[in-house]
Amino acid sequence: MRLLRKITRSLRKRGLVGTLVTCVRSLPELVPHRSPVHWWDEQCNVDTEETANIGDLEIYPGGDDLSAVMYMPIEPEVFQMVMEALPGAVQGCTFIDYGSGKGRALLLASHYPFAQILGVEFAVELHHTALRNIQQYRSRVVQECKAIRPILSDATQFRPPAGDLVVLFHNPLARSLMEKVLAILSEHRGAIRIISVGAEIDSDGELGFKPVVRHQRFTIYSRSPAQVSTRVSDSQVLLQRADEAADPGTRPRRD
Repeated sequence: MRLLRKITRSLRKRGLVGTLVTCVRSLPELVPHRSPVHWWDEQCNVDTEETANIGDLEIYPGGDDLSAVMYMPIEPEVFQMVMEALPGAVQGCTFIDYGSGKGRALLLASHYPFAQILGVEFAVELHHTALRNIQQYRSRVVQECKAIRPILSDATQFRPPAGDLVVLFHNPLARSLMEKVLAILSEHRGAIRIISVGAEIDSDGELGFKPVVRHQRFTIYSRSPAQVSTRVSDSQVLLQRADEAADPGTRPRRD
């Protein structure tokens, strides 16, 4: 039934051709598989490996389940490579995982000296699993940050806390939603480093996020506080554009 509602919304938003194209592109991801227990899950007494179709899950009120297809966790080896490549220190920074799922990246980040670790997730079941995983997590490696907080929210409704940020996008959100989140981040007054695993973002640099590390598995972007003031008005325009793209009915008429 949820899948039918999702298709109906997609037809209204994308039309028949756009919906068919989206379905074809999503076919490899639409069948969840029950994986053998991942070595990391077994070692750490958690459940983060099994995939899940977002369309089959209860979504946070106001969330758009067209913006994601499948929950897939980041590999611990990839996360370690990312952190080794991340320029600069992380002490005093807030780590934010957009689309945090069952919390694997949050737990991996806890072995670094962040000030706090936040996960933003709009699928209710995944959020509750993350809460359980944080409670029962066991590791041979010392956790340097235990201030871990999963947040049940739509990404566009979440506002990051003050201070410097390290942001993770693993298998980034749909383009329209990603544009809104990046526009929100572009207004943030602190320094931001963005880790994108799976796709490049802000390729034209319009919001000031410049690539500083390129790897075949990920790209790291950076933006300093000095770049913020000149970007605020631009980001407000981009937010309006993203809203109009999501809802063509809001565009001004030209009679």
